[in-house]
Amino acid sequence: MTDPFVLTLSCPNRAGIVQAVSSHLGAYGCDIVEHQQFDDAVSGRLFMRTRASTDTELDTLAAGFADVATAFGMEYAFHPRRDVRVLVMVSKSGHCLNDLIFRWRTGSLDGELVGVISNHEDLRAMAESAGLPFFHVPVSPATKADAEAELLALVDDLDVELVVLAR
Repeated sequence: MTDPFVLTLSCPNRAGIVQAVSSHLGAYGCDIVEHQQFDDAVSGRLFMRTRASTDTELDTLAAGFADVATAFGMEYAFHPRRDVRVLVMVSKSGHCLNDLIFRWRTGSLDGELVGVISNHEDLRAMAESAGLPFFHVPVSPATKADAEAELLALVDDLDVELVVLAR
């Protein structure tokens, strides 16, 4: 299995959805490595994210999935898995940043940490010891607009796709 992918879907909740999705993926020789689902009782919908790997082309896998999707009224997408560029925003508490760094180093984050930004200096050592650039952007009511502009410029400069608030 060489090509990892992620299947995301949502549909009206009812029995048999997980079995149908798993059976379809299994029929194409997929190896499911992670599966998460959420049943929203308020809307009556199921939301699912399944990460797997396969030797089958995603277009072939998706075309074969159309019958399953139709039977359950699914909205779905197959995405080739790739690491997303992540900028982490922190304050003074380091437990969330520590967890993200651990997951990044072990390869379970599905993202590439490209930097840490904070309005305090407290976590500079943690970020830099992990090899991550640390950006200190102090914020006060008078400098809030400038700080936001600096953050947006960093997002552009670092080609960030996801900003995580790690508090």
